[in-house]
Amino acid sequence: MPLLVMGLVFSQLPKQSPWLIKPLAKGISSTVQQRFIQPQLKQHLTIIESHLHKRSNFAGDWPSGADIQMSFPLQAVAATQSLARYPAIAAFVARIENDPAWQRVVERAGPLIMPGG
Repeated sequence: MPLLVMGLVFSQLPKQSPWLIKPLAKGISSTVQQRFIQPQLKQHLTIIESHLHKRSNFAGDWPSGADIQMSFPLQAVAATQSLARYPAIAAFVARIENDPAWQRVVERAGPLIMPGG
């Protein structure tokens, strides 16, 4: 989740900057995204994919507290990029979103809406 928040902050940096420093802010944002956030996110997703490939959930009986805690960050990733390279994560997100408890949450609170989406 910290990487996702950091990515969101850096994506907003150029948009929120005064016009005079906008080009500099775009360069900083792009560099941080390309050199740090994206490689780290890829590494984290690879580790999560490996774990979910072996077990299909994070811990214990479905759904565990760990599954619930990891649902939002993985749904956020799914909303912002393709999970084609991460089929176990895609299956986990689908499982969460098809769970009757999640469906009741959506009925009461509305669908998950990502910033900029």
